[in-house]
Amino acid sequence: MLEGTLQDFPLPDILQLIGAQKKTGSLLITSADNVATMSFRDGRVVYAKLENNPERLGDILYRLGKISGEQLGKALQHAKESGGLKIGKALTELKFVQQSDLSEALKAQIEDAAYHIFSWKTGRFKFDPRIVLQEEEASVDISVDSIIMESVRRLDEHDRQAEEVTGTELIFAIVTGGSEKAARIDLSIDDYSVLANLDGTRTVRAISDKLHMSEVELTRVLMHLVEAGIVAETTGGGAKSAAPAKSPPAVLATSMADMPDLFAAPEPDLGPDLIGPAV
Repeated sequence: MLEGTLQDFPLPDILQLIGAQKKTGSLLITSADNVATMSFRDGRVVYAKLENNPERLGDILYRLGKISGEQLGKALQHAKESGGLKIGKALTELKFVQQSDLSEALKAQIEDAAYHIFSWKTGRFKFDPRIVLQEEEASVDISVDSIIMESVRRLDEHDRQAEEVTGTELIFAIVTGGSEKAARIDLSIDDYSVLANLDGTRTVRAISDKLHMSEVELTRVLMHLVEAGIVAETTGGGAKSAAPAKSPPAVLATSMADMPDLFAAPEPDLGPDLIGPAV
């Protein structure tokens, strides 16, 4: 059984070792405020999830445009009425998604989890070959090299975005569709506080002074909201987005009053976001 600390054995080295030896099992990684699980079959990643994860499988399918908000709501209700059915199974039973859609979302879930784990500087890990996902639970598999390359790419992009967000005179505002995205994510109290003060006119410095929040902490919150696609920098004529869709989002220079869906009830925790039974 392989175990140790991330300080002594960085995550890329751990993954490369598991991949090179074609190991099967699960890697448990703990940080000061989160726990992650990565499962492998023959050295390839078949599952990954954060315990404290703001985005579940249904949210990812919605973000990818595979389902509508209405369909997600119906699937969640169907899952609840079926005694805690997994969201993936509920969506397929209702014929809202195909298996290929679920596979794409599971791949995104793995990549998202790996990206966050790669940002951890400290923590402990343990690889246990006895904890294995059942065959029907693993509908995707990704090479460790692909996981490492994608995580490094995202970290580099994160650093570039952080440079863009940093600046006390910058102004941020809620983007079109931001309320719908916010309603599907578990936001913190700090997130809500900052959103309530993003009216398209207040600078980072002004918000920092009003909330008595340090500029470093405010930048962290803004980075989270920018990455989630809820807010973007504005100069009064539109929003700048680090990863725009087909066209740059228009800014809603408004207050929280224009976000009626923001405090919608979050998606209930239905356990691991897989179709089969939990491991």
